[in-house]
Amino acid sequence: MSSPERASAVEVRGLSVDYSGTRALHEISLSVATGGSLGIIGESGSGKTTLLYSIARLLPANANIVSGSVLFGGEDLLAMSEERMRQLRWREISIVFQGAMHALNPVIRVGSLLREVLVQRSHLGSRAEIDRRIDEALAMVDVPRRVIRAYPHELSGGMRQRVIIAMSLLCEPTLLLADEPTTSLDVIVQAEILGRLAELRRRLGFTFVFVSHDLGVVSQYCDDVAVMYDGRIVEFGPVREVLTAPQHPHTRRLIRSYPSIDATLDLRALAATDVDEAVIANEEDHG
Repeated sequence: MSSPERASAVEVRGLSVDYSGTRALHEISLSVATGGSLGIIGESGSGKTTLLYSIARLLPANANIVSGSVLFGGEDLLAMSEERMRQLRWREISIVFQGAMHALNPVIRVGSLLREVLVQRSHLGSRAEIDRRIDEALAMVDVPRRVIRAYPHELSGGMRQRVIIAMSLLCEPTLLLADEPTTSLDVIVQAEILGRLAELRRRLGFTFVFVSHDLGVVSQYCDDVAVMYDGRIVEFGPVREVLTAPQHPHTRRLIRSYPSIDATLDLRALAATDVDEAVIANEEDHG
């Protein structure tokens, strides 16, 4: 599945996950090329976040990995000890969480949060080296240095999200996972943040796995796309190929559901998708 020119940075093989006995992922297999970017799309509840959290070993207590492996750097992440996994998090594998407010400790200043990551996960020794690295990371995402003295609730949603991205890049990981990192933000801030992430990926060369509902975003920022439905990957391939010539009915439905500025609203056509005929008649009567 990965590009023939590059080795796989991460490879998922036959991954199945249950939540309290209910199957959430069914035999998921995919790979992401080193330095590449994969977008994972699908409706709510399709298993996107479960797949991402399985890779990071951050599933909740009621989750059970039934089968499969996740290969990273020649090691199976699912088989290694929690201590070994803890060593990899932030240093080699980082994650940008969906809810910026919930991902940051509300009673700790931003600077202390960033410093803790470096003290626990990096090889930097002196305070001067740590402070310099924090300044570099904040500058990468256009966050002014004065923010280090702020508490998370004192920042805007966009600024908090930038802080999380800076935190995820502090130790220069080789794999960055992002779970709908701009969902709650307005479109202008979303475009700024995603544009900066794309620029950082080109500059730093990390591998990027991005969960999103937005087909437009995935088509713009990802090399490959995996379409999920009911806990399964129903289509996988280069973004342009999948979105211009979809093979699976669910992929075609997702594409049709995406609004187009060129589309003309056809009320009769909507009737074929279970829209109430009475509503249509009412719209036509009132012009």
